Amino acid sequence: MLKSIFSNKSTQDFLKTSFGNIVEWYDFTVYGLLAIQLAQVFFPNNNKFTGLIIIFATFATGFIARPFGSLIFGIIGDTYGNYYAVTLSIWLMAISSGCISLLPDYQTIGIYAPLLLVFLRICQGLSAGGQFSGLITIAVNTDTNKTTFLISLVHAIAVTGGFLASLIVYLNFNLFNQLPQTIQSIAWRIPFGISFVLFMIYLWLNPYYNFHVHSTGKKIGISTIFQVQPQKVLLLIGLSTINFCNYYILFTYSTAYMQMHLQISSTHSFIVINSILFLSIFLYPLFGYIAKDVLYRISYAQKMCVLYLLGISLFTLTPLHLIYALIGLILMVTAFCAIASMTTGLLAEMFLKSYRMTACSLIFNAGGIIGGFAPILAETANKLSVQLGLPIFLVGIIISLFIILQYIKRLVLQQIP
Repeated sequence: MLKSIFSNKSTQDFLKTSFGNIVEWYDFTVYGLLAIQLAQVFFPNNNKFTGLIIIFATFATGFIARPFGSLIFGIIGDTYGNYYAVTLSIWLMAISSGCISLLPDYQTIGIYAPLLLVFLRICQGLSAGGQFSGLITIAVNTDTNKTTFLISLVHAIAVTGGFLASLIVYLNFNLFNQLPQTIQSIAWRIPFGISFVLFMIYLWLNPYYNFHVHSTGKKIGISTIFQVQPQKVLLLIGLSTINFCNYYILFTYSTAYMQMHLQISSTHSFIVINSILFLSIFLYPLFGYIAKDVLYRISYAQKMCVLYLLGISLFTLTPLHLIYALIGLILMVTAFCAIASMTTGLLAEMFLKSYRMTACSLIFNAGGIIGGFAPILAETANKLSVQLGLPIFLVGIIISLFIILQYIKRLVLQQIP
């Protein structure tokens, strides 16, 4: 089965283009992992909590821009071709991230430093608005009976970017930790600069850049998408929101959480995050491969919500021993990979092909607005209760997910003759 899938030319083209997703998620993950360092460079403040909240707010601005990017690239994709739109978004992401690596700090140009950082984050957000959802749409439109498996590969490729970012940041800290302070102060620039190397690899895999336009002559009416079935749109936005929240808490915020609230060293926290990122690279395709029809996938995702809750329960036992936090984190990551692999395709599958990328992009990235604020909400919850703040926040997320999936299941059943 796998051989027949990978021998398909459209699948091969899809996988080559998907490498650009590594660039996107590498850049977004680097920003989250270097939150503490960026706060010191661009938002110097004696209050660490305030500085971290500000940098996470800047992190969230990228997500605010995503729906606008989804609108722009979604229309481009449905009008001129999905591959064309995805290629444009990858170029914008790579250029924006490279500019961050060259950005002067607050001590050099003052208030212009954080303003330029916010501008580049907006550019990154616009880019991300069309990339991941564009690949989801391409996967759904690909001529294969294993659409869910291809979508799970998109997730795995994205996490590969996150894993690579975490690994490079970890090595960066250890290599420069013993060097003079002047060199350490610019070490954070290197991970951002490496995004250019990844971009060059993408260009090598796609020598023609997919810039050839196939105009359909169609004009996409955004209002049409919301008029077709408003309940469907709102439920899928909720699904997207929760998947974003889970991803950025488990794979990004958890690093800062371990350092600030569990007193785990930066070295050990990066080892943990690298381990779960590496694990997820294999979990996504595994769950994507065993997926079947829509109802099966929704029911499977609901069962995984129970496993996620078990992981949260173990996580609350962290004060007894850190091993409980590790086991709980592994269970939550396993459950999340299953949920994401099983449900992401719904964002495109439930809409007509004529406006599928626009609908998928808007819904995927509208959910990203709230998901981008997840680190702020989690940190605020921890401020109220260090031991129970994050677990209670996660429980609320998972219960909401289960309910949303139940309503989506009803919609699917209504559409079955």
